[in-house]
Amino acid sequence: MEIYWAVRTNGNPIGAVQEIVLNFWEQLNLEAMIVPIESAINKIPKATVVLNTDFIKNLNPFKPVMADNSAKLVPEFINKFQDKKLGVILRPCEMNTLIASSDIGGFSLHNVFTISFDCLGTLPVADYLWKIEHKPANSYCYQKFLQFSRQGGILTYRNRPACQICSKPDANRADLNINIFGLPVRKVLLIKNNGLDKTTHLNFKNLSYEKVEPALVDQHRKTSSRIVERNSSTFFRIVRALEQILPGNIDELISQFRQCGHCQTISDICPVCSLQLQKNENIQDIPRHDLIRWLVSCSGCGMCESICPEHHSLNLIFKYIRSRMQEENSLLNNLKSKNDFLI
Repeated sequence: MEIYWAVRTNGNPIGAVQEIVLNFWEQLNLEAMIVPIESAINKIPKATVVLNTDFIKNLNPFKPVMADNSAKLVPEFINKFQDKKLGVILRPCEMNTLIASSDIGGFSLHNVFTISFDCLGTLPVADYLWKIEHKPANSYCYQKFLQFSRQGGILTYRNRPACQICSKPDANRADLNINIFGLPVRKVLLIKNNGLDKTTHLNFKNLSYEKVEPALVDQHRKTSSRIVERNSSTFFRIVRALEQILPGNIDELISQFRQCGHCQTISDICPVCSLQLQKNENIQDIPRHDLIRWLVSCSGCGMCESICPEHHSLNLIFKYIRSRMQEENSLLNNLKSKNDFLI
């Protein structure tokens, strides 16, 4: 059962998010958490394991840049802190990756408490670095950036290609979801508890959160749907322009991967691919059924295409083939679960 709570931000949505994370940590008695921490070298947030709440004063998960997929750290994180209560802050695509990775890798998320947040999209890393170097601080203020959450973001064509066609930008699969789409975030944001056992003992009333007005939830849902429709239109517009050169089915995709030789760059950045490659030396050797499983487990984070030395539009290709499979009422449309691909 989904339960929404309203959090008054008093003109400071970032501060409100920091308070939510602090409350989450303290009430659940967490031992460690994976969070995006800005690098002192290049100012790019990178997934980092922290052992106390000192990081919270500098936490801003909404910065419009994504250099890695935090889900890749979780299996080792769990092994290192066995039987400890752990936390992780993830974008929606990272959250979906974590769930798929847990299924493929066979590791439990029972002691891992997750926070996710609506994603307004991310810029290419080079563009982000240029902006923070050349723009005055007040012209690219993250507080101002967040104000466009009511419209679902600003100038989406500047985002990474993966973000432009993302079909699941809203947070809804974590233990605690921070929702900003369609909301006046300088006044209020929403948090959604999915009613999972891991969060049932959180006392939201003691955290000064308020029961939410139905109109706010409706506003959030309508804006989320509008963003998904917009991104879907972008995807089909690109496909119409490129359809003649895109691989049309799994076998064509396998053929394309065989041309990649022994390149390991994707496995270095894709959590799902790295799990698949544990039993294969390189992408070229992945069996057909494993490639299909990778395909349907893809969260669309776009990390693969951002690092591909041949600049293949891998995220677009994966999404396109999945849509073809659905249109043709083939395997994917009839499966009860991803595990059916293993037979």
